[in-house]
Amino acid sequence: MNSLLSTSLKQNVADIYTTKSDCDNEVNVLFEIIADPKFPGSVKPFANISKLSHFNQEEEVLFMAGSIFYIVDVINEDSFSTVKMKLHSKEENDLNSFFERLCKEYGGEQAGKEKEASLNSLGTILYNMKRYDITDRFFRRIYYETCSDDSNHTGCCLNIGNVAFHTD
Repeated sequence: MNSLLSTSLKQNVADIYTTKSDCDNEVNVLFEIIADPKFPGSVKPFANISKLSHFNQEEEVLFMAGSIFYIVDVINEDSFSTVKMKLHSKEENDLNSFFERLCKEYGGEQAGKEKEASLNSLGTILYNMKRYDITDRFFRRIYYETCSDDSNHTGCCLNIGNVAFHTD
């Protein structure tokens, strides 16, 4: 999937999208991004496309999906919140060790071979978070949408039983 995050260098352009929401349970958020084009390390590509855009007054900058941002500050205002973020490289990412631990914990090794995380792995994370209602729906959906000879199918039965044990 090729996805891009469209941003603007001009706050007044971004402010257009932070108008008051009609829904009580929604909050508009303005993201302020600090991104140095000379940043050391491997960051996902981003580019100022103002000269290529049909709307050059927007001063549009595109960030590639998967870019890693650290939250610097969150400011809550009446009509919207502002989240200040800074672009970081993959090497500086503290999440690498976290992801490696999750892969070992929920994917890990089986019979000396590394196995990939699966849909059952995601369900197990929900289960460990004690989100039994979501976990039950998740495993039942996997069960009904997979073939009976699929390796996820048997695991779903076991996991549906585990959820039922904790909720009854």
